[in-house]
Amino acid sequence: DFLDQLVENLQGYNLKLYNATSKTLTHDLMFRQYVNLMTKSKKTSERRYRGTLMHTFQFKQQRFTYMDFNTDSSYYHFTYALNDSTIDTMRFYTISNTLQISTFQPYKENRFERYFVHFTGGVTYEYTNYAARNYFGHALIPFAQAHIRLFTVMDIHARISYTLGGYNQNDLNTGAEVSLKLGKNSKHKIGAAIHFHYLSPDYIMTSFSDNHHYWEIQWPKKQKIVQLNPYWQWGEYKVEMNYYMLHHFVYLSDSLTPKVSNDYTNVFQVHLYAPFYLKGFGVKTNLYLQYANKQIIQVPVFAGRLDFFYRFGIFKNKAKLQFGFNAAYNTSY
Repeated sequence: DFLDQLVENLQGYNLKLYNATSKTLTHDLMFRQYVNLMTKSKKTSERRYRGTLMHTFQFKQQRFTYMDFNTDSSYYHFTYALNDSTIDTMRFYTISNTLQISTFQPYKENRFERYFVHFTGGVTYEYTNYAARNYFGHALIPFAQAHIRLFTVMDIHARISYTLGGYNQNDLNTGAEVSLKLGKNSKHKIGAAIHFHYLSPDYIMTSFSDNHHYWEIQWPKKQKIVQLNPYWQWGEYKVEMNYYMLHHFVYLSDSLTPKVSNDYTNVFQVHLYAPFYLKGFGVKTNLYLQYANKQIIQVPVFAGRLDFFYRFGIFKNKAKLQFGFNAAYNTSY
């Protein structure tokens, strides 16, 4: 009725919310220190690299505040708890400490090496605080990853992590990727990756409250997400396809309440990344074509992003300074 103007009084459709404001505030802080483990040969006195012991501390916080004043009471009377104003706030932060040992030597490039086997293994302790629901979580996340190069032209990557404790108890993330250069000195590369995620839904899908919504839900099963990713790459240019298969996926319904889909949902995506550089100027283009076979996953058919910038060196070219603008467009969905 609003779109076709079949009602006499359109004031009830105050869609622009002239007095509404949203504020998002994020903080990130990270410290990393490492020591390279070396041994000395008795015969030649040559120092040999044996691995790197590394510790990482990280703090992340996100805060979102929504406010609206002098709301249209004739329309929002059954939506807002108060007719004249509303305010919603969410605050979430994590503190993590990671200890790992690795054979990836810092600051050493391996792109010219013919073959190698590198690995990383460690554990992360993570403390989580979600103020709105008085949630405090503690989790241990052991992880491992490997990078193998064969015959100069083939690279194999693999990774796995598992969560012990906290809201994400027994979550599992795994992935593997194989890439092949089309010749030793060729810029052309083809590859494929597969990822499997066995995940709890986002915490706000389980426990949430604001001025207008409240739910406490215990989901009987975890989400299962499989991703397949074949791609072709030439230098920095890249064309890839992404296929996602979702099972027991938790989503927000039309009534803005969480629901679970016990059916299999498929999402298809084609992505093009094309950068261009001329002296100090640069343009980066990301284009996406997408399709989902079920309405519960809402994606635009087309989405694009353009980054235009100028970059130059400062402090005798020891650092880079860049400024420019970003533009994004997507079809309705």
